[in-house]
Amino acid sequence: MTSQSYPDVFPLALASSSPPPAYNTVHKGFLTPCYSLGWLLRRSEARKLFPDNPSRSPIPIVANRDIVKKWSKIEWKYPELKEKFERFHPVAIGNLWDSSHIIVLLCTNSGQKENKLVEENKEEVISLAMELIGFSEEMKAKMTKELKWHRMKCEHDPYII
Repeated sequence: MTSQSYPDVFPLALASSSPPPAYNTVHKGFLTPCYSLGWLLRRSEARKLFPDNPSRSPIPIVANRDIVKKWSKIEWKYPELKEKFERFHPVAIGNLWDSSHIIVLLCTNSGQKENKLVEENKEEVISLAMELIGFSEEMKAKMTKELKWHRMKCEHDPYII
């Protein structure tokens, strides 16, 4: 039996239908890294989606401010979801391997409650997230296919430089 390497066990991306093991658990002899379910966006794409940046803040900060503002409008538009989703909303973060991208995430493999909520309401969550992020119809079709679990940088990752 050949032993698998870390990148074989934990690739940079997994299909949205193949969730990773829970964060920080041992899987096939390795500590599971943090994965985020979301969309990878080039920073130039993010700037177009989140243009309100008077202070020249980093894109993830601007995106999060904009997302939270839009989410409160969506909660008002869909009051039946407000209780179901509590404080859930997509967030944008930048601690990826590639600094030219950010990820707009729906959940991570560290929050089992959020993961269950997303999994049980996947179509609804994806649709609402796309609406509040402001994806065009053309981009929605593309992004539906590109929703993936992305491996994030973490302390115990042997590939941290």
